[in-house]
Amino acid sequence: MKINNAICVVDSGPVYYNWSAGVRIRSNIGQIEDWAQKNGFEEEFSQVSEKLLTAAEFLSTSKSLLFKVMGF
Repeated sequence: MKINNAICVVDSGPVYYNWSAGVRIRSNIGQIEDWAQKNGFEEEFSQVSEKLLTAAEFLSTSKSLLFKVMGF
């Protein structure tokens, strides 16, 4: 539940994903990815990180771009 609270912003209206949390998560994953590459763990990292990277990329996409893609 704590992660959900960190990535979502709840106002009086609908729930929005927290863009800044997505950017921070993506940055942290990027640092781990760099470390894995430097230490020969590229394959292991890619096996465990695919879903995390997908979620972080989604969260770090700006709301305006998401609305544009969705046709709003």
